[in-house]
Amino acid sequence: MPGTTELTPNNPAAQIHNILVQILKYSEGSMAMNALGAAMAVKPTHSLPAFENIINDFESSVFVLNGMKRRYCDQAVAMLKAFVEGVNQGATISSVRPFLHDELFSLLIKSSSYIQGHGFYLESSTLEELQKDIDEWLERITNSNLDDKISDFLYSSLDGLSRAIRDYRFAGNKGLSDSVELSFGKYFVVIDNEAKQQNKELWKDFFEFLGKVLTALRVVDISSKLLEKAPDILKLPHSNN
Repeated sequence: MPGTTELTPNNPAAQIHNILVQILKYSEGSMAMNALGAAMAVKPTHSLPAFENIINDFESSVFVLNGMKRRYCDQAVAMLKAFVEGVNQGATISSVRPFLHDELFSLLIKSSSYIQGHGFYLESSTLEELQKDIDEWLERITNSNLDDKISDFLYSSLDGLSRAIRDYRFAGNKGLSDSVELSFGKYFVVIDNEAKQQNKELWKDFFEFLGKVLTALRVVDISSKLLEKAPDILKLPHSNN
């Protein structure tokens, strides 16, 4: 593989490399998810730059793929980047485990196939309504006494959604869907269990807003399952490392 990362059998970066190769072999989302979960369960005892090199190399290699196989691999790259970002910000392996074990990402991956099959575009009025919701969220955060990590996460997520709306003419539904998926990825990696428990109403409202975005994308069955899942997400136990 390109890059200068040294790959040895006991090197976590090497394990991630091998698992990503397995992802490339399968077009079924469940297989990709299993491989990705195994990759992210590896302890980051190697340097983060090495992980980033592996991810970047993998991202380059998926350009030759087509269809849903490419989509699953793109999703794997996005989640691995969220994982690295979380570890960079001090996330522990135990706080990442719930993110790995939850079913939410398999639902979101399925949502992409629904979106791709519909072949429609959102009306400008719908985009304006979503942007209005984002503006209200920004005002809510400004007027709330939230921990810096929580407010930074929300600002980052909302900024990503706002950019996806501004760029909708170019990125379309995929841009919005990717923003929702990245928000969930960052939530599980960056927000610790205490912050989840102490701000349940905030997270419930935020999940409902993300569900509204998916509903606008006509992923009604997925967004309804997502909202049903939201209360359980808030009380996921941590696994022992």
